[in-house]
Amino acid sequence: MLSTKLSKEVKDIDSLGYVMENLEDIRKMQAEIDVKFNPVQEMYTLLDNYLPGGITDKDEMDARSMLKRNWDALIGQAEIKAKEL
Repeated sequence: MLSTKLSKEVKDIDSLGYVMENLEDIRKMQAEIDVKFNPVQEMYTLLDNYLPGGITDKDEMDARSMLKRNWDALIGQAEIKAKEL
């Protein structure tokens, strides 16, 4: 959802304000998301390392890796948009 908001073309002052507001929202969420992601990722690492045969199935492992990758892609897109402005 935020990705599509960032891709909005800046035509006037209102659209610039809209994009800047979304960039601010992403910056506010970035620290919060990192604080939430890290303990979960660490727990999964512990589970993967110490439980025999692994406790997570392939779908959960894929979702876990995609979640972080998608967040990193959004942060990258926000940085590019900020540089454009």
